[in-house]
Order: sequence, then C-alpha cells, then structure tokens
Amino acid sequence: MSIIAGLESTPVHRLRRTWDTLNQRTLATKQALYDLMSPHRNFGAYRDAIRSIGPPCVPFIGVFLTSWTFIGDGNSDFLRDKPDQINMQKRSKAAELIQQIQLYRASASERWTG
Repeated sequence: MSIIAGLESTPVHRLRRTWDTLNQRTLATKQALYDLMSPHRNFGAYRDAIRSIGPPCVPFIGVFLTSWTFIGDGNSDFLRDKPDQINMQKRSKAAELIQQIQLYRASASERWTG
C-alpha cells in the first residue's frame, strides 16, 4: 500500500511524460500491484495472496483494522431477540481475526529470535 500511495501521490502521478516512457513490463507490474491491493471484495485478492503464502510475512495492518471495524460496527453486542445475552458470534469473529494477526506476529518473532 505504501508503494501505491507513493505512486498515486500528486507530485508523482502528475509526471505524465515520465509515465509515458515506462515499458509494458513495468506497467504490467504496476497494474498487478494495483490489482493485488484493490479494495474490491474487502481486499479479497490480497487476503487470498497472504493466505496462500502463509507466515512468516508482515501483512498490511489496514486490512485487519478494516475487518475489526466491520466486526465491531456491523454486529450488535447483544442478541436482538434476547437482549440480555451476549452476541457470541461477534466475539468469535473478533477472536478469529486476533488469531490471524497473532499467527503472523508469532511466526515473524520466532524467526528472528530463533
């Protein structure tokens, strides 16, 4: 995402003549990066990519924070038909997300500490 943000920054994006000189291979690489980090389907291509490579890797935390927001805002804390009972499905989704983050964190720290 940092590379895309840099390429899309106003000073870089406005370099029309420079962009016109790029070869097709470079433009295809740029497009592949854009496709990978597309927010379409909740970053589906990116999620599939990191799932396929597995740990250790340093994932883009923004995707996880977006998921955290959707879990928190999109699910009620209590059951609709039983307002005195906690919505355990929401807690389960949150726990799965935390486990995913910890998986990458644990794998990376184990690699460096040995």
